[in-house]
Amino acid sequence: MPSSGPGNVQRKINRSAVLNYIRRHGPISRPAISKQLGLSLPTVRKIADDLIAEKLIISSGFTGAGLGRPAEELIINGQQYGIIGVDLGGSKSYGTITNLAGDILYEVYAEHRRERNGDALGELMAFIERLMSLPGKGLPEIWGIGIGVPGITVRPDGVVVYAPSLEWRDLRLQEILSQRFGVRVLVDNDVNLAALGEWEFGIGKGAQSLVYITIGTGIGAGIILDGQIYRGFNHAAGEIGHLIPGVDYLGRRYDQF
Repeated sequence: MPSSGPGNVQRKINRSAVLNYIRRHGPISRPAISKQLGLSLPTVRKIADDLIAEKLIISSGFTGAGLGRPAEELIINGQQYGIIGVDLGGSKSYGTITNLAGDILYEVYAEHRRERNGDALGELMAFIERLMSLPGKGLPEIWGIGIGVPGITVRPDGVVVYAPSLEWRDLRLQEILSQRFGVRVLVDNDVNLAALGEWEFGIGKGAQSLVYITIGTGIGAGIILDGQIYRGFNHAAGEIGHLIPGVDYLGRRYDQF
């Protein structure tokens, strides 16, 4: 676990690590988290207290095993908040609301009928607004939004450098959506997020590395090496559909291939 770096950044890293470890391994005690992550016990206690105050984790009781006084064990508060997820495709979009435990509570598909030079951003806003309106119908309060974009996207700022099917260039999508909806927003390449989903919950669970290939409006790949998304030069790793098939094609337009 990294222990150096600017204080604010390091606190965010530690907080994310603790929350994710509790989600994966809870119920688990603060001393056990400290030992497994290599963080000091006071640091873990402070983070855990903050997460409890925000209702992201809760106590599951006390363990009586072993010597000494019982230790309080923590679990993710899976039902407290909802997360909106949007897979933004070139021809259709898929949206979900899940709880913090990853259970899908609601899902919807939407076909795109926009013409060239259409308002892809406006369509996305309307789609998210539709999902944001649902918690009043018995679903949990929305805590954050995740967007998968079919194009080259730079993390952590969530800037869409190039998404040809949406006609987006250098769009600060994460900033735009955060300001519009007032919640945390994460924007990344759609296939990278799909690869993470398979690595965390699906067929790739337990693997150290994997490659996830998708064929749709475009062709792309998500690459995970040693538990981390491999983004490559200019964040374009896995953009199979944009690879030039040979030196003979240099200088040609796509419609000449």
